[in-house]
Amino acid sequence: MNIDGTDVSSYGVIVQNRRSSKAAANIKQAYKGAPGAWRNIRLGRNAPDPLLWTCSGFITATSHANLLAQVDQLKWRTRPNKELTLQWSDQSTIEWLGYRQSLDIQGFVPDWIQTACRFTLIIFCPDPRARNAAPSQSSTSGTAPLTRTIDVGSAPHPITITITGNSSQQLVNPVVNYRDYNNATVSSFSISDTLDETETYTINTETHVVEKTTGSVVTNGGGNFSGTMFDCDPDDADPSTWPIGTVSVQLTADSGDADNFQVNYRRRWW
Repeated sequence: MNIDGTDVSSYGVIVQNRRSSKAAANIKQAYKGAPGAWRNIRLGRNAPDPLLWTCSGFITATSHANLLAQVDQLKWRTRPNKELTLQWSDQSTIEWLGYRQSLDIQGFVPDWIQTACRFTLIIFCPDPRARNAAPSQSSTSGTAPLTRTIDVGSAPHPITITITGNSSQQLVNPVVNYRDYNNATVSSFSISDTLDETETYTINTETHVVEKTTGSVVTNGGGNFSGTMFDCDPDDADPSTWPIGTVSVQLTADSGDADNFQVNYRRRWW
């Protein structure tokens, strides 16, 4: 088990058992279309059930003093209200985001001379989806229209889009179109602005934040933004290409070039 990129065995933790509270399947329709970052919204009765990971095992050490330190380290690394990134050694390409629900140290007495004790750690994941541990990035430049192909997993995922204008052929009123595998437009949004090479828009479809950067100055670009943000959804990909389905994001404009049209994302899985 890795927590925040650190193998817990490095501080004497041996995980013997793990289990999840649910398979996190067959709930995509309940979540589909929900806006915003998971931790910043309330979905009410349509929210998919959270995921609980329960793992148990031993903490071992070469001395009682080291055991004291290693117990304290596990408590500190999983301290309450700290978001944790959880990975399993047999699923090293994906990760979950969660919080410690409880940590029970069993059979541990601080003033004894023992060098091992048991533990049970429960991690609460408000969003049950796993995500790729490594982010994906795809970028291009040139005259609009420009298209980026995006891989999807088994669950919807947000993206972050970066658009930078051009000095000689300024980008006028760019539009981002989200398209399915048949290249039909599912959703779109537009920016009412003219961009040169000093101006960049960054759109995060998870947090619904739109930023405009002019030189080194970052401002709220939402006033120039209209339309509907989206998640990239496996329902919009060709089912015959599983496990890697594709959708696309296209940049169009009234006229002009883009010095950079970039998409960042992580595939997600139920």
